[in-house]
Amino acid sequence: MPPLREPVRQMREVIALAPGKPAWPAGLRAAIATVAPLVAGSLLGSTGGTWMSLAGFTGALADRGGPYRSRAAATGVLTLAGSVAVAIGTLSAGSLWVTVPVTFLFALGCSLARVWGISGATVGSSVLNIYVIALAYPAPSPREALTRAGYVVVGGLWAMFVSLILWPLRPFRPIRLAVAEGYRRLALYADGLALNAEGNRAHSGEIPVAGAQVREALEQARGALTRARRGVPGESGRGEKLLVLEEMADRLFGYLVGLSDMAATVADEQRDAAAQHALAHVFTALAATVRGVATQIEAEGNQVLVQVEWNGHALRALLDHAAAEIPDSAAGQYQQAALLIDRLSQYAGAAAATAATLNDGTSAPTSDIPFQPEPPRTLLTILGPVRAVLAPDSVVLRYALRMAIVVTVAVLLTGAIGLKRGYWVTITIVIILQPYTGATTIKALQRVAGTVLGGLLTAGLG
Repeated sequence: MPPLREPVRQMREVIALAPGKPAWPAGLRAAIATVAPLVAGSLLGSTGGTWMSLAGFTGALADRGGPYRSRAAATGVLTLAGSVAVAIGTLSAGSLWVTVPVTFLFALGCSLARVWGISGATVGSSVLNIYVIALAYPAPSPREALTRAGYVVVGGLWAMFVSLILWPLRPFRPIRLAVAEGYRRLALYADGLALNAEGNRAHSGEIPVAGAQVREALEQARGALTRARRGVPGESGRGEKLLVLEEMADRLFGYLVGLSDMAATVADEQRDAAAQHALAHVFTALAATVRGVATQIEAEGNQVLVQVEWNGHALRALLDHAAAEIPDSAAGQYQQAALLIDRLSQYAGAAAATAATLNDGTSAPTSDIPFQPEPPRTLLTILGPVRAVLAPDSVVLRYALRMAIVVTVAVLLTGAIGLKRGYWVTITIVIILQPYTGATTIKALQRVAGTVLGGLLTAGLG
């Protein structure tokens, strides 16, 4: 029945197993950031081990990879905001008349942080969870709020040390290698087309890679990107650029196949040696360009921009010079090939510009201006998304209002009935509630299924 089609699809999504291996290094690093403060607090006889451990755990989760500057900014903001959150939550606890309005405003502000992408969503949710947990433990004196804030700062600094210095991870490395492999296969394919254009078909089987192998490499890169993005609440700048680079490689492959077909349709007796040489030169230049882009993608440090100095002008100039010697039908096909070469040049230049900014955190230049690195971001560009998110039709604003209302109601109800450890209700809401209904439904079903499975495993162990 049609009404059951959507629930069935959602249940399949819930029970589907994602391919890939567990991220053991990330898990071990998070365990170190979480457990070490607990051990230190126990050895020192301090009661702040829990708060330090909470800050260490959230700090390890906030490190999503990327440039050290952006990673340090995300974990640093989380540390400072978490200390403020625990202080405000501690001071607000105990009186519902104070807790309710403060919770609404705090949840609204933390949810609006989603406008800054995956880092903002992670930091905002973590800070809100720290605030909710602090609400559950009223302090005997205001001094305790400052003490807890200090513990959160210490735990956050420990997480930054582990994430940035002791054990930095490179979560985008497999995606980099997969996307770069697509460009390298594309370069081999272009090398083979260069041999064919020169008429060396006898040797074309020795060097070029088949188009099917290029497609396979591009599909593997797309699969790596999909696995990395599954379940991610937002988007990172580096992830977006790698996705754009994969799409550009796909476009380059399509235009390259079109150019190859166009060149192959020219009859042997109508082929012009100079025009064929020009086509071979383009294929060779394209191969060199995409190899340079592949090297940029694989490199962790900043690289020099790959220059794209080839286009269809040379072929058009040759056709204009030898117009009387080339038949009209062949000339028309060569003119069409020149247009395809222009398209290849544009996409290759855009790919080179995007790859050049892959490590520094800046935006890639647009195609209608010279490819020059952008200046460092200023305060205005950082605050720019705030103006857009405050628009009445903003999805993030509506999500933040829903989050603020539901979290406030949860805090009010759990406080009114005196539910022990009621913060678990609020934390579950923060984790499950998403900007879109479909994503919220999937997360809710996964949460329920995971809780039931965890309960069964616990009962079995008991």
